[in-house]
Amino acid sequence: DIKKALYKVLGRSTLFFDQLEAIVIDIEKNVNNRPLTYVESEQEEEQVFTPNTILWGKTCIPLTNQTRIMEKS
Repeated sequence: DIKKALYKVLGRSTLFFDQLEAIVIDIEKNVNNRPLTYVESEQEEEQVFTPNTILWGKTCIPLTNQTRIMEKS
């Protein structure tokens, strides 16, 4: 999955390390947001259980990590 996403985004492009890092983090966020299963909830809306739920307690990477990457470039 990750190799295919990288190939689609990059093709044969040459990037600086900061650019590659930002792309890899974005791909990581999307891959880790894929649903593994649904969690029963008392709320009307079903909750999705993802790898990011295990890592971060929510379905996306915290803003602090994204901000740190943007500050580097």
